[in-house]
Amino acid sequence: MHNKSFNADKQAAIVGGRNIANEYFGAGSGALFADLDVLAIGPVVESEFLKNLLAGDLEFVWSPVSMVSDDPAKVLGENPEKGLMSRQLAEAMGDPKHSITLVSPYFIPTKAGVEMFRKLLLKTGVQLFELRKVPGEEPVERSLQDNLMGSSSSSLHAKTFAVDGKRLFVGSFNFDPRSVHINTELGFVIESPELTQLMENHFEEQAQITAYEVVLDEDGDLQWIERNGDEEIRRSSDPGVGVLKRIMVSVFSFLPIEHLL
Repeated sequence: MHNKSFNADKQAAIVGGRNIANEYFGAGSGALFADLDVLAIGPVVESEFLKNLLAGDLEFVWSPVSMVSDDPAKVLGENPEKGLMSRQLAEAMGDPKHSITLVSPYFIPTKAGVEMFRKLLLKTGVQLFELRKVPGEEPVERSLQDNLMGSSSSSLHAKTFAVDGKRLFVGSFNFDPRSVHINTELGFVIESPELTQLMENHFEEQAQITAYEVVLDEDGDLQWIERNGDEEIRRSSDPGVGVLKRIMVSVFSFLPIEHLL
């Protein structure tokens, strides 16, 4: 079970990718996670206290919202055709005309996913960004396991995508085989150009200061571009990854879970 939902009195619901632990709220001493949530009221949570809400200070963006989720039978291997969240998300994504902005901490699209994105983005191309250490962020103490497995003082944990500046998904679904085939997941599909463009604008701003842009050079090799104001640094190897970690990644690359691919 990978769903994340916090519901109060059938009146308000918070849905997203955040777990209930100190490090997901900026209160831990180890790795901290950047996340994204949606606070919703209305029919999606049987809200009945609109008059009381309007007397408060919180401003809501009113938008049609659909909840998508996996059928619990998924954990028994009974994958009902209409009960899989991956299929519901494919329908929600529709046929993009201009752009898809996708944020995921575990982006492992598999061969089928790569082919799908290739068809969707063949004309416009793909920009790939990888989270890096935030400028000015203080280092934290890390265990041997953290150093070996790659934990850092900031880790991406949000799961969201935007389509054509009009439609937004926020939930627990990672774009990886585990979320597709094993976990039960949950999320909201929000029909709101205002919220979608807000997310896309925030992504573009943060990508310039908290992420590497991963590109191919003239020889087809990977390069990581780091931008700090007007300064641009190009690296030919994954920044912050030592020899031991590269060896471990190489070893793990030979150990796919076949039935998930």
